[in-house]
Formats: sequence, structure tokens, C-alpha cells
Amino acid sequence: MQLTKSISMQELYFLIFYITLYLTTYIVMLYNLQRYQRFEEGKIHSLHSNSCNHKHTT
Repeated sequence: MQLTKSISMQELYFLIFYITLYLTTYIVMLYNLQRYQRFEEGKIHSLHSNSCNHKHTT
């Protein structure tokens, strides 16, 4: 019984470790993705306005 208890506790610690690792990775990825999307949106917006101006001039 003691052996199974220690094993389950070890598994629990591994589970907690993996969950926290996954969550931190997920949060960091989301944060970077949000920043990247904002940066891309700004680039696309400037490109779009430039192309629109170009279209209007031609």
C-alpha cells in the first residue's frame, strides 16, 4: 500500500509539473502571438493604405 501511495504521489507531482509547464508555455505563446498579430496588423494596415492610395492615384 505504501508503494502504490508513493507512486501515485509521484505521478501527481509529474502531472502538476506538466500542467504548469504546459500552461506557462501556452500563456507565453498566446502573449507572443497577440504581440505578433498586432505587429502584423499594423504592417498590413500600412501596406493596405499604401495600396489604396496607389490605387486611387492610378
